[in-house]
Amino acid sequence: MEYNLDSTVVDFTGSNGVSQMKYSVRDSIAHTLILGQTGSGKTSGSARFFSLKYLSMGYAGIVLTTKPDDKKQFIEYCKIVNRLDDLIVIGVGEKNYFNFLEYESTDKTNVKSYTSNVLEILKTAFQASEEQNESYSDDPFWVSSRNMLVYNVLELCLLAYEKVSIKNIYDIVTSIPSSENTTPPDKKITGSFAHAVETARVKVNSQVETFLKQLDTDQRKALNEEHLMEAAILEAIQDAKRLKAVDRFFIQQYRDLSSKTRSIIDLSVSGFLFNLMQEPIYSLLCGHSSTVTPEDCLNNGKIVLIDLPVKLYDKAGRDAQILFKYCFQRAFEKRDVQQKSRPVFIIADEAQLFLHPKDADFQSTARSSHVAILYITQNLASFYSSMGGAKYKEKVDYLLGNFNTIIFHANTHQETNKYASELLGYEEMVEESHSENYSNNFSFGKSESKKLKPRVRPEEFVKLKSGTFENNYLVEAYMHIQSKPFSNGLHFKKVTFHQNWMPNI
Repeated sequence: MEYNLDSTVVDFTGSNGVSQMKYSVRDSIAHTLILGQTGSGKTSGSARFFSLKYLSMGYAGIVLTTKPDDKKQFIEYCKIVNRLDDLIVIGVGEKNYFNFLEYESTDKTNVKSYTSNVLEILKTAFQASEEQNESYSDDPFWVSSRNMLVYNVLELCLLAYEKVSIKNIYDIVTSIPSSENTTPPDKKITGSFAHAVETARVKVNSQVETFLKQLDTDQRKALNEEHLMEAAILEAIQDAKRLKAVDRFFIQQYRDLSSKTRSIIDLSVSGFLFNLMQEPIYSLLCGHSSTVTPEDCLNNGKIVLIDLPVKLYDKAGRDAQILFKYCFQRAFEKRDVQQKSRPVFIIADEAQLFLHPKDADFQSTARSSHVAILYITQNLASFYSSMGGAKYKEKVDYLLGNFNTIIFHANTHQETNKYASELLGYEEMVEESHSENYSNNFSFGKSESKKLKPRVRPEEFVKLKSGTFENNYLVEAYMHIQSKPFSNGLHFKKVTFHQNWMPNI
């Protein structure tokens, strides 16, 4: 199916039926944020409206879940627009799986690239998992140490087993010996780490023996006399060079760290991996071959919903969905986009739960990949609380700056309402002042001064209708679109969504 970026998604009309602004596919891929307090009608109003619009126009994409009934709600949306056959649910009893490690290993042309790709995914998921913790620190030492540990464990897995699994990574991380763990000379070191190292050495030694057999007597003699044999082996056998680097890290660097430092790094990694090891997350994202990949969205128009609601699976469900989301984001961004390529969406209610450190960067370029992000949350504070580190406010500001459309529903959060009022702008007001003088001769004076006043005062957002039968199922909001004005010349308008609205299909 071909898509025209200028096709109309929504035609906003006034009470007289005259079009006031046409919201296009191009506008949708510039991303939309919906803000509103609990009970404001944001999910049943504007979020439902735009979800149905995207679905009815054939968009594909992914849906993340927070509440146990999110799956039921989105199934109903797909039924309304006859897209139920396009919906793929990854959840308990569904027999659909996305093995992210398997997916990243499909390109076997560059093993080094594979290690870096998996490291990028895991470190992003690690940081997102930690940023909501009060103890989170973005000190470069801890971040770098954790990343180095994961990278070398991945390399060891590939050298030993020619593949990576969450179980192997977890088992190796939790069995790495320290300088305090001494083993008698007559005792063999055991455990997953020791087994992986021994298996890797056997494989590399086999490659070394093959290399040595290819050398004639004079070549061997010259290399030994000049003490160049090791250098020649490392130059000829990439696996030998990789194993030496892994040995150097674990023997010379990691093993000699203090026990307190080691424990912090180990727990940071093993704690996250432990969540992935639990059912049903392990089976859905690690334990089976993939039946679902990002290409199902990109090439086949599928809608993938991951049914691991945070309210049910808590931190493990959140970590798994962030990992899933980031993998799909990377694939969406890499696709070869043509002018008429199908748009894909990322829909997340309670979006603050699924933020990761690369989100803002992704959003800044996702438009060129025809990705329409639809995030729903309560207020700015929900984003602030999700962003760890010293520069949490700057991170949120960067994120907000990448939403071309922001919809403000009823809210009692003062900072959010102030932000909304300032974003909607100011208008010039002429203020008159009068003066009277009764001394000697009576005189009367009048002067005018120009001042700026908010077009919409912060307290106005408290008064917006929030749906239900009391308001005839009407939900009010102020909609701000940066890229184009409404017919009144302003970039915002007070709009109304009906909670029982149905698309024409």
